[in-house]
Amino acid sequence: MILMNLQTYQNQTSHPGEKDKIYIGYHPADQEKAARIRQQILLIHDCIIYEEDLEHTIEQEGRALALGQMQLLIFVITKRFLTEDNMARMVDFAEAKKAHARILPIVAEPGVEEAFDRICGSFHLLNGRSPDFPAEIRQYLAQYLEDAKVWDPERNVYVKYDRRKRMQECFSARIFLSYRKKDYRQALRLITRIHRDPQFEDADIWFDHFLTPGEEYNEEIQENLEKSDLFLLLITPSLLEEGNYVMTTEYPRAMALGKTILPVIMEQTDLLSLMKAYPGLPAPINEDLGKELEKHLANALAEKGLRTGRISYQNLFTLAKGYMDGICVEKDVPHGTLLLERAAKEGNPDAATELAELLLEDDRNTADAIYFLKLACREYARICRMEDAGDIPGNPLETGTRYGKTLDQLFRLQKLTEDYDGAYETLQDLLQITRRNAALGAMSATSNPGLVYMHMGELCYIREDYEKAEECYAQAYDIMEPLYRGGADWGVFRFGELMRNMRLLYQNILVNTGRTDLLKPAIGYGYKAMQAFLEICHRKHAHYEQVETEAFSLAGLAAGCEKVDMVSARKLHREVRAVYEELYDIAPSYTVAKGLALEYLALGELGDEETPREQQIAALEQALELFQRLREMNPEDAEVARYIQIALHDLGR
Repeated sequence: MILMNLQTYQNQTSHPGEKDKIYIGYHPADQEKAARIRQQILLIHDCIIYEEDLEHTIEQEGRALALGQMQLLIFVITKRFLTEDNMARMVDFAEAKKAHARILPIVAEPGVEEAFDRICGSFHLLNGRSPDFPAEIRQYLAQYLEDAKVWDPERNVYVKYDRRKRMQECFSARIFLSYRKKDYRQALRLITRIHRDPQFEDADIWFDHFLTPGEEYNEEIQENLEKSDLFLLLITPSLLEEGNYVMTTEYPRAMALGKTILPVIMEQTDLLSLMKAYPGLPAPINEDLGKELEKHLANALAEKGLRTGRISYQNLFTLAKGYMDGICVEKDVPHGTLLLERAAKEGNPDAATELAELLLEDDRNTADAIYFLKLACREYARICRMEDAGDIPGNPLETGTRYGKTLDQLFRLQKLTEDYDGAYETLQDLLQITRRNAALGAMSATSNPGLVYMHMGELCYIREDYEKAEECYAQAYDIMEPLYRGGADWGVFRFGELMRNMRLLYQNILVNTGRTDLLKPAIGYGYKAMQAFLEICHRKHAHYEQVETEAFSLAGLAAGCEKVDMVSARKLHREVRAVYEELYDIAPSYTVAKGLALEYLALGELGDEETPREQQIAALEQALELFQRLREMNPEDAEVARYIQIALHDLGR
């Protein structure tokens, strides 16, 4: 089996053959960094980790086949990985992208994020050097690999289930595939062909791909052979090699158990020698003969009283996820996607939501994604109505939370495609469900009506209905201001966004109408936004750009204020300067330095009776020093050159 040519690592469990397969790719010089990531994963997740055996490199086709059966591919991102030739980036990463595999890049060195985006594309990155990495990788694995809750339409509830157990429950027949390990490619081709026929989608084809490396395999092979309904024998010339495991163990055992045997020729083989080596072998079927294989397989199962291909509504989604993730079946994302679409169209809201996400990930097919999100929303709404009426049992809060998240996804896509009327209608539905969820005790950020009112205000602002926008923002303020005072990160950040939106609203009306009475409210909201974002910066060391944007906007408002209220303008310039100084200390950048220099320049030019001339000169000197540093960094910036001349003039030089 090709996977055996890779190095394997695992923790000790009592579940052979039932572990997620994770590949870690890296530059050969980064083995130590990869080992630290591997150890962290094995501490928290029951899986097998595969890495390239640097002494025995697999050829490119073999690598693609091996990696295609992984549930997750992790790549260790370093400067060497990005800039030097290595198989992990040039072959493995490229093949994974082409196959739409689940990829998780983990940053192992500082300063490589921009280069990664440029060279490899836009992917969600985890920072392996962060103190939060253990919690973040645990959360990621729990979300994408471990068991999750899904909608069970038969019981009308969300249930947590073991993915492998549920997959086993979906199967209508069990087939044991016997083949030589060196014929892995043919085995995978045969299995994929059978499973892509709708009448065999729910057939369990067991082969030694599901064995766990390093564990005793005889007992597990024996057990699966005994449980099987059909013995499928893959024929190539390698079956004639003396002493092979199929000849000495699997075939004789199948004959002794009286199993129905279906031999399939995948490569021209000497049939006389084959019959002699395998006494009692039925006449083989040639894989190339049209639909003969499917016909014989269906007849063989029917003789056992087994009927495959009749997949119930509730099993479609489970099978789709199984094929997409390689759980109990070969990994086949295209076929899994087709099953997912069937499940969605038959009314499974979870399938419709997942399919929409897949469409956006792979094809950026926004129109189809919106279609399936609408399907999901209709079904979630129906379930919520039935739960609220007491017509069905279930978990109303869990259903409502999923419905709310799906409505939020739909709104964002409609806004992106400029369907503002549709987006507003979606927000009205979202407002209803968030109120319902809040009444049921929901505590999550997405269950907050204030956020919905804020989004409504944004849409009204885009449509230039400023009066309605102001009304929506006021309703959002009443709900979100207590959250800001409560101090939770989410509440502080969202309040900052609301204040920014209100500043934009009043600033825009001011520009379009000349109403100077709106200047102070615009400044007040902008100042609150800046302070909220600054608070988050200090807590999470992130969102610096929001602070800088608000500081820049307030500087512009301060300049406008100079014409009507010089004292207020100077006070505002001081506050903006103080924020720029904080930013310059914690996140220095060219634009921040430029903003700070401009504030020094403004304060140096805005003299009043209470400001000593010495302070003005000191401010101008600081402005000049900063502008001169900026000119050294970027001599092409004409603005900086002009400001230097202004500062020199103001200083009388």
